[in-house]
Amino acid sequence: MLDFVLRGYRNALNFDGRERRRTFGIFMLIHFVVFFAGLIVLVGGLEKLLPDLIMGTVLAVFVLAWFVPLVSFSVRRLHDANLSGWWMLLGILFLAPFMGMLIVLAPDPSGTDNRYGPSPRTA
Repeated sequence: MLDFVLRGYRNALNFDGRERRRTFGIFMLIHFVVFFAGLIVLVGGLEKLLPDLIMGTVLAVFVLAWFVPLVSFSVRRLHDANLSGWWMLLGILFLAPFMGMLIVLAPDPSGTDNRYGPSPRTA
């Protein structure tokens, strides 16, 4: 299980290929838990110790470090559904399509090769 999360962070800048549904689900669950725990620690504890400018910079770096692997993993999951990663942009810009993105990312695709590569089940 930890391997799924570490693989997600190692491939944070890889927007090619495909990801399995189970790997995606475990990564997202642990990724969000780590994000909110880190946010609580940063805002709750460090806010009193650091000046506003430094705190803002630390939060910006933290959110960026959280956001990039999230988008990368989601794009690879969209590729598994034989969709372009540009659909993720629609989900980022508008909240309603983001909910629709969850519906697209949840089903198990056919398991055959597509234009984005071989099925991750057989690879």
